[in-house]
Amino acid sequence: MTESHVASSVEAAALALDRLEQSLRAGGFAEGTTAYQRMADVLLAQRLFPGDSAGPETDPSVLRGFEHIGETAGRIYGLLEPYAAVMRRLAALAPAAPGDAGPTARSAGPAAPAEPGVTAAPAVTEAACAAVLAALRRRGRRGASVSVLCRTTGLPSGVAEAALDALVGDGTACTRDAGGVRSFLLRDTRGARG
Repeated sequence: MTESHVASSVEAAALALDRLEQSLRAGGFAEGTTAYQRMADVLLAQRLFPGDSAGPETDPSVLRGFEHIGETAGRIYGLLEPYAAVMRRLAALAPAAPGDAGPTARSAGPAAPAEPGVTAAPAVTEAACAAVLAALRRRGRRGASVSVLCRTTGLPSGVAEAALDALVGDGTACTRDAGGVRSFLLRDTRGARG
């Protein structure tokens, strides 16, 4: 490839990514995550830990509502996950720290945000990946949800999720959806207790 071709490719990609980021920010994408995290916590708790036996878990319309939410969330995840995977790969182009010549394997996270008050996705550290990996090994075939991994590792959910993204991305772990709950497990669990 010629230098001019590479330069125009980099320029076009930077412009496209800048427009995508501006569009997401203008649409309130960053501000909405807290509300969606709370919504997920409440709904999963309501579904997984129902109250009394005459509660909403026996109401067919409520059960259909949970199913609809799960199906819709699955479709949205299907739309967003490929973008997140691509952005995680592209984030490796940023130096891991100011002055570094280039990224390191898993420790390369997105560059620091340009706008004050805007937080970037957590960088994936080797320590976080190691902690999540150890927890998944202990869980064996049972796997673990993000909340279980947060409790067992003491990691914040964003850091645990970033470590899981890295482990799934490199093929070390995989996902399983059972009963509307997404869990993670190691790809090779032979001989693991479970």
